[in-house]
Amino acid sequence: MKASIVFFLAAMMAAPAVAQDTQEASPQVALDNPPATAEDRAILHNFARCVAGRWPNQAAALIAGYSEREENRRALMRLVDTANSCLGRGVLRFSTMLFVGGMAERLLEQGARDTTLGARVALNPNGAPLSVQDQTEIMSICVVRAVPAEVETLFSSTPGSRAETAALQEIGPSIAPCLAQGAELRVNRPGLRAMLGLAAYRLVQHNATGEGAQ
Repeated sequence: MKASIVFFLAAMMAAPAVAQDTQEASPQVALDNPPATAEDRAILHNFARCVAGRWPNQAAALIAGYSEREENRRALMRLVDTANSCLGRGVLRFSTMLFVGGMAERLLEQGARDTTLGARVALNPNGAPLSVQDQTEIMSICVVRAVPAEVETLFSSTPGSRAETAALQEIGPSIAPCLAQGAELRVNRPGLRAMLGLAAYRLVQHNATGEGAQ
């Protein structure tokens, strides 16, 4: 059986990973209502970029330890609660995965300088191996290394834009070869972008510092 990819518009990866009474948060934040439109995604993406730009150390720590464990959720929400100054107009409809992915993209920009993403994520045959959590992360890392220029173009696009759709279409053919035999990937487009953002950031950090090696 060949590997296959299923894109869908339901909120699988965009579903909120943190359950919290919205009355405890800012009136501008809807933690129980994930982004459903391009405008929603743009608001969340801009918020994530602002947070990573103003609190890069906290953002990097959260990305390094990103998981669904309760202590990591609490740390993430503490950062969100202190970032009211990053809220603009509109309602922030929250998704943990998209928020962390947006922060990863911003941190990648901060360290980019004049080097391409391809050069920053290239496999070092003499380096220590990178520890991974699951097959989804293996796929994401594989795609980033297979088509880094296309992934870099994706990160430069506005969420929900035609440019983003075009970039994802360019990346699409590289996904199936990166999946395990017989595996099926079910992910929506926002979730795929977030997964690639996290994978790219982890690769860059590993190559730069060796973190995550076993």
